[in-house]
Amino acid sequence: MVLDSASLEAEASSGSVLGRTAEMTANVLRKCKFALFLIDARDGLQPMDLDVGKWLRKHAPEVKIITVMNKAESLDDGLGSASEARTLRFGDHVALSAETGLGMNDLHQVRMPSLEQQHMLLQTVRGKSSLSTLNFRK
Repeated sequence: MVLDSASLEAEASSGSVLGRTAEMTANVLRKCKFALFLIDARDGLQPMDLDVGKWLRKHAPEVKIITVMNKAESLDDGLGSASEARTLRFGDHVALSAETGLGMNDLHQVRMPSLEQQHMLLQTVRGKSSLSTLNFRK
């Protein structure tokens, strides 16, 4: 299952619309095994990205965060903001282009261990067939 949350304002006050949105995002994250944290590779890491990273570490410590640097098609080496992404301290990061498809296989490879682990848990609980029965798009 894929869940999409609203954008996040890390400094939102309690009870405000932005505060309620942040609480909804926290509720979504409680149901997740991993999450994609999307940043803009062209613009580089912004102060709000750092705030959201801090918020994620506080409110979703059990969730594996994968930093995704979108709009990487115009970067010389395809990894232009990789060093900046590392400053978020979430480990795995992927440069991709949603427009051209660049890096989508890399994203699949990074998230595959999480998907396999979840499938093995479901297989144990349900006694179902192997991972080969799943149809993952690459």
